[in-house]
Amino acid sequence: MNDLSNFQTILTSLVIAILTSFISVNIALRKYKSEKWWDIKTTCYVTIIEALNNMIMYCDLWMDVELDDKLVCKKTLENYHSEFNCSKLLLDKQMNIGNLLLSDEAYNVLLNLTYSLSKSENMTDITQSIAFIRCEVEECLHLLIPCAKKDLKITNSFLDK
Repeated sequence: MNDLSNFQTILTSLVIAILTSFISVNIALRKYKSEKWWDIKTTCYVTIIEALNNMIMYCDLWMDVELDDKLVCKKTLENYHSEFNCSKLLLDKQMNIGNLLLSDEAYNVLLNLTYSLSKSENMTDITQSIAFIRCEVEECLHLLIPCAKKDLKITNSFLDK
């Protein structure tokens, strides 16, 4: 009789252990998947913001050189121009995958920027074009950052920790 009681206790403990481990593994996997997805989205937003920043830096440097006669090494200007072109290509790439990773609001902000940048290509005055690009990219940046914070659920208290 005592053996039967021990067997029932062991069997009950085993069933509880299996159920508990199954539930724990599922919760851990769900958490891992959500964190991995968060990392991917964060990387996407950060690369977009870096690209926008590179575009602004090139426009600022170009205006300093052309309008304020600031002396800048030709190689430096070429490097910034190259980064500007790479950033535009990156934004085009992000537009293709943005619908998957970005919030609808952030995607629409980038879509509007892409439309605005295409308008700047038709401008004949290069100074006007660069200034227009600078303004449009800065506006996009100011609209995108709050979208990213909202989508990634980042609060100021989170950043303070």
